[in-house]
Amino acid sequence: ILGTNEREYPWMDEGINSFYEQRYVNEIYPNQKLFENIPRGIAKFLDIDRYKHRYLADVGYQFVARDGNDQPIQLPANQFTTINYGAIVYGKSSIAIGYLEAYLGSGLFDSIMQQYFNAWKFKHPQPEDLRKTFETISGKNLSWFYADLIKTDGKIDFSI
Repeated sequence: ILGTNEREYPWMDEGINSFYEQRYVNEIYPNQKLFENIPRGIAKFLDIDRYKHRYLADVGYQFVARDGNDQPIQLPANQFTTINYGAIVYGKSSIAIGYLEAYLGSGLFDSIMQQYFNAWKFKHPQPEDLRKTFETISGKNLSWFYADLIKTDGKIDFSI
Protein backbone atom coordinates (compact mmCIF):
# COMPACT_ATOMS: atom_id res chain seq x y z
CA ILE A 1 0.00 0.00 0.00
CA LEU A 2 2.98 2.29 0.58
CA GLY A 3 4.54 3.15 -2.77
CA THR A 4 8.11 3.26 -1.48
CA ASN A 5 10.61 3.25 -4.34
CA GLU A 6 12.51 0.10 -3.41
CA ARG A 7 15.09 0.66 -6.14
CA GLU A 8 16.03 4.11 -4.78
CA TYR A 9 15.41 3.43 -1.08
CA PRO A 10 15.47 -0.33 -0.49
CA TRP A 11 15.98 0.16 3.25
CA MET A 12 12.55 1.79 3.51
CA ASP A 13 10.94 -1.27 1.95
CA GLU A 14 13.01 -4.36 2.70
CA GLY A 15 14.61 -2.98 5.87
CA ILE A 16 11.31 -2.04 7.51
CA ASN A 17 9.77 -5.36 6.43
CA SER A 18 12.76 -7.28 7.82
CA PHE A 19 12.49 -5.38 11.10
CA TYR A 20 8.85 -6.39 11.48
CA GLU A 21 9.56 -9.97 10.44
CA GLN A 22 12.27 -10.22 13.11
CA ARG A 23 10.01 -8.61 15.68
CA TYR A 24 7.18 -11.03 14.88
CA VAL A 25 9.37 -14.12 15.13
CA ASN A 26 10.98 -12.86 18.35
CA GLU A 27 7.60 -12.22 19.97
CA ILE A 28 5.68 -15.26 18.70
CA TYR A 29 8.52 -17.82 18.59
CA PRO A 30 11.06 -16.56 21.15
CA ASN A 31 12.97 -19.86 21.20
CA GLN A 32 13.20 -20.22 17.41
CA LYS A 33 16.75 -21.22 16.51
CA LEU A 34 18.69 -19.37 13.84
CA PHE A 35 19.72 -22.52 12.00
CA GLU A 36 16.70 -24.81 12.47
CA ASN A 37 17.42 -26.91 9.38
CA ILE A 38 21.00 -27.86 10.22
CA PRO A 39 21.28 -31.28 11.90
CA ARG A 40 21.75 -30.84 15.64
CA GLY A 41 25.15 -32.57 15.75
CA ILE A 42 26.58 -30.35 13.02
CA ALA A 43 25.11 -27.20 14.60
CA LYS A 44 26.65 -28.17 17.95
CA PHE A 45 30.01 -28.94 16.33
CA LEU A 46 30.01 -25.53 14.59
CA ASP A 47 28.94 -23.89 17.86
CA ILE A 48 25.89 -22.32 16.23
CA ASP A 49 23.20 -24.37 17.98
CA ARG A 50 22.75 -21.79 20.74
CA TYR A 51 21.89 -18.83 18.49
CA LYS A 52 18.30 -17.76 18.25
CA HIS A 53 16.50 -16.38 15.22
CA ARG A 54 16.83 -12.81 16.53
CA TYR A 55 20.50 -12.86 15.49
CA LEU A 56 19.64 -13.34 11.80
CA ALA A 57 20.14 -9.67 10.90
CA ASP A 58 23.39 -9.50 12.86
CA VAL A 59 25.08 -12.43 11.12
CA GLY A 60 25.25 -10.93 7.62
CA TYR A 61 25.95 -7.42 8.81
CA GLN A 62 28.78 -8.49 11.13
CA PHE A 63 30.31 -10.50 8.30
CA VAL A 64 30.66 -7.48 5.97
CA ALA A 65 31.36 -4.92 8.70
CA ARG A 66 34.16 -7.01 10.20
CA ASP A 67 35.96 -7.06 6.86
CA GLY A 68 35.44 -3.33 6.25
CA ASN A 69 33.08 -3.91 3.33
CA ASP A 70 30.15 -2.04 4.86
CA GLN A 71 28.10 0.42 2.82
CA PRO A 72 25.62 3.15 3.83
CA ILE A 73 22.04 1.99 4.31
CA GLN A 74 20.59 4.74 2.12
CA LEU A 75 22.15 3.74 -1.19
CA PRO A 76 20.07 2.93 -4.26
CA ALA A 77 19.72 -0.82 -4.82
CA ASN A 78 22.08 -0.90 -7.83
CA GLN A 79 24.97 0.57 -5.80
CA PHE A 80 25.16 -2.28 -3.30
CA THR A 81 27.60 -5.11 -3.79
CA THR A 82 25.92 -8.48 -4.15
CA ILE A 83 26.63 -9.58 -0.59
CA ASN A 84 25.82 -6.16 0.88
CA TYR A 85 22.36 -6.03 -0.64
CA GLY A 86 21.31 -8.75 1.76
CA ALA A 87 23.58 -7.82 4.65
CA ILE A 88 22.87 -4.09 4.61
CA VAL A 89 19.38 -3.70 3.14
CA TYR A 90 17.84 -6.57 5.11
CA GLY A 91 20.22 -6.92 8.05
CA LYS A 92 21.80 -3.60 9.00
CA SER A 93 18.58 -1.70 8.18
CA SER A 94 16.57 -4.00 10.43
CA ILE A 95 19.07 -3.57 13.25
CA ALA A 96 19.05 0.22 12.83
CA ILE A 97 15.27 0.40 12.91
CA GLY A 98 15.39 -1.74 16.04
CA TYR A 99 17.67 0.88 17.62
CA LEU A 100 15.15 3.56 16.72
CA GLU A 101 12.36 1.52 18.32
CA ALA A 102 14.45 0.99 21.46
CA TYR A 103 15.24 4.70 21.66
CA LEU A 104 11.62 5.81 21.28
CA GLY A 105 9.95 2.91 23.06
CA SER A 106 7.72 0.38 21.32
CA GLY A 107 4.46 2.22 22.04
CA LEU A 108 5.59 5.52 20.55
CA PHE A 109 7.39 3.79 17.69
CA ASP A 110 4.26 1.80 16.79
CA SER A 111 2.07 4.89 16.98
CA ILE A 112 4.42 6.80 14.68
CA MET A 113 4.57 3.94 12.18
CA GLN A 114 0.76 3.71 12.11
CA GLN A 115 0.45 7.44 11.54
CA TYR A 116 3.15 7.28 8.84
CA PHE A 117 1.25 4.47 7.11
CA ASN A 118 -2.06 6.34 7.27
CA ALA A 119 -0.53 9.57 5.98
CA TRP A 120 1.35 7.93 3.11
CA LYS A 121 -0.81 5.00 1.97
CA PHE A 122 -1.32 5.01 -1.80
CA LYS A 123 1.46 7.60 -2.10
CA HIS A 124 5.21 7.56 -2.69
CA PRO A 125 7.03 8.50 0.53
CA GLN A 126 10.67 9.54 0.56
CA PRO A 127 13.18 9.20 3.42
CA GLU A 128 12.54 12.81 4.46
CA ASP A 129 8.82 12.04 4.78
CA LEU A 130 9.58 9.21 7.18
CA ARG A 131 12.01 11.38 9.12
CA LYS A 132 9.56 14.28 9.36
CA THR A 133 6.85 11.95 10.65
CA PHE A 134 9.14 10.48 13.30
CA GLU A 135 10.57 13.81 14.43
CA THR A 136 7.25 15.68 14.43
CA ILE A 137 5.34 13.08 16.42
CA SER A 138 8.17 12.16 18.80
CA GLY A 139 9.33 15.74 19.27
CA LYS A 140 12.92 14.48 19.05
CA ASN A 141 15.81 15.36 16.80
CA LEU A 142 16.70 12.06 15.13
CA SER A 143 19.76 13.23 13.19
CA TRP A 144 21.81 10.49 14.92
CA PHE A 145 19.63 7.98 13.10
CA TYR A 146 19.17 9.62 9.70
CA ALA A 147 22.50 11.42 9.24
CA ASP A 148 24.88 9.31 11.30
CA LEU A 149 23.48 5.83 10.70
CA ILE A 150 21.39 5.73 7.54
CA LYS A 151 23.57 7.92 5.32
CA THR A 152 27.01 6.67 6.36
CA ASP A 153 28.87 3.39 6.55
CA GLY A 154 29.49 4.01 10.22
CA LYS A 155 29.49 0.85 12.25
CA ILE A 156 26.50 0.17 14.42
CA ASP A 157 27.90 0.92 17.84
CA PHE A 158 25.17 2.93 19.54
CA SER A 159 24.27 2.42 23.16
CA ILE A 160 20.76 3.39 24.08
